[in-house]
Amino acid sequence: MGGTNPDHPLNNLGKKVNPDGTVSGGMIVQWKRKTEVYLMEQAPKLKYTIVHPGGLTNEPGGERELVAGVDDNMDGTESRTVPRE
Repeated sequence: MGGTNPDHPLNNLGKKVNPDGTVSGGMIVQWKRKTEVYLMEQAPKLKYTIVHPGGLTNEPGGERELVAGVDDNMDGTESRTVPRE
């Protein structure tokens, strides 16, 4: 998943190379993951659920399974998409 993979394409959104050669912006999914880790570290004080929506498809709804995983593990799934309807 993108939060554990710095080369994930979504981490390139908003990324730019500055005139001095440094890179700024981007890493959106990694920042989301850092937020999730922070919440997990607060677990004794907070009750929480982190929901990661899958990709959308143009197929009718109600025909796909809902998959729950832990630590970016989605064993037994062939697709990460969800119908739009």
